[in-house]
Amino acid sequence: VLASAGTSLPHELIMCPRPWVTRSGVDSSYAQVKEFLTRCGRKEAGDDYLLDMIKVTEGLEDLLLDSGASLFYDLFPCGVELAGNRITAVVFACKGGLVAVKVGTVVDCTHDALIVTLASGETRPRSSARTGLLARYSFLCNEQRSTPITVKGVPELENGQIVMHGPFGEFRMRLPIAESHFPESVYNLEARRIALKAARGTGLQYARGGNSLLMDPARRIVSRSRTGKLTLDSCRPEKLDNVWVCGPMADVEDELALSMVEPLAGPSFVPLLENVVKEQTGAFRTDGVLRLGTSSAKTTSGTASFKAVDPIYTTGKQITAQAGKLPVVATCDLVVVGGGTSGMPAALVAAKQGVDTILVEKFGDVGGTHTIGGVSKYWFGRETDFVGRLDRDAGRTMQETGMPKCMGMLDSLMRAGTRVLTHQLAVGAVVDGRRLSGVVVTTPNGLGVIQARCVIDATGDADIVARAGGGFTYGPRRDAMT
Repeated sequence: VLASAGTSLPHELIMCPRPWVTRSGVDSSYAQVKEFLTRCGRKEAGDDYLLDMIKVTEGLEDLLLDSGASLFYDLFPCGVELAGNRITAVVFACKGGLVAVKVGTVVDCTHDALIVTLASGETRPRSSARTGLLARYSFLCNEQRSTPITVKGVPELENGQIVMHGPFGEFRMRLPIAESHFPESVYNLEARRIALKAARGTGLQYARGGNSLLMDPARRIVSRSRTGKLTLDSCRPEKLDNVWVCGPMADVEDELALSMVEPLAGPSFVPLLENVVKEQTGAFRTDGVLRLGTSSAKTTSGTASFKAVDPIYTTGKQITAQAGKLPVVATCDLVVVGGGTSGMPAALVAAKQGVDTILVEKFGDVGGTHTIGGVSKYWFGRETDFVGRLDRDAGRTMQETGMPKCMGMLDSLMRAGTRVLTHQLAVGAVVDGRRLSGVVVTTPNGLGVIQARCVIDATGDADIVARAGGGFTYGPRRDAMT
């Protein structure tokens, strides 16, 4: 089983998006990878080998499915089931609620070793992170330039330049380590703030930005190795028996770990791990303890509710979650779930009126179908005065920076004081009688609660209402929406 929080593979090339590699990286890669990427090549631009993104993502899916792998998209890891030092299941938050995958072996390919963290595996800081983390944020532009674009007055921008890779502009910036329950969101918003500042005066039109950043690692696992070299033991957490870490969170020296961030730039993990995943692990154990969150000094009244529709695919088996407490990770007057064409305006208006507002959005950008979905016109053709004001507000930023509308909308939210939490999925509701006192969201440490006086469900499918046990029906057969 391959489970991904994104909706396309591979993450670094497609979701970021950074569809380029070096020619030398392709030539030195694993034989099957080399053959595949060579077929997906589009053209060369300087030292870059540009790839056709459609060929990459569709071709990779075909390769995986032909190999017998099962693919599951849009799954956010949020818990594990442990039996001693072994993970017996991984719990995911998704559109349908909470689901679990029973496992014999786990290869943790998340950029921050999230599965290891959820299982209480130990990590330690990297010395390379003392001066901050290098983040890479990319945009598809309306033209190609062969040389970097010099930018003045933006000290966070590495070497004061926007690096060009054919039609893609790459903002490389150094960000301080985030001390937050939502570090990915902090990095995401700070990178977009810097990009907006750097884009002014470049003369480029930025058509589409990446959903995610490519980040240097802040930490490394505590492994069974003490050599700092890439070995099987340096990928294996010290206190977990059936988990291997594949990526820059492996327990290797900083220079080697940093080389693993760029696709095909570092050494391959395939020779190390190909025998591990072939090992027979025996019958699945079912006597594990489920971990979905950590304790918290903060308390809130109510009960977390995760009522949901049945998943499309199920084995018919279940894992029992024992009663416990979830941490309160944030409090506010209003939480808006969903930053699309309804949620974004709701959060903006509330914040402008002085309401302490948190907006929860599972993608890296706001605007929903209007921006990420590419629907440039309003579906029902009713552009009211209110919508016109919102568009003009975002339009000023777009005109000054050349950035797309999602960035203009995000700038409006940030200027209004909205607390925007991107890359977060709200998977449950906190029910207190007939009222909701918050929502349950995913965090790097498991599930947590955002406590709020009021909740706006702008998910598009009334997901929070459904989680809370509210009544709903399905729409017509043509869309099957709630």
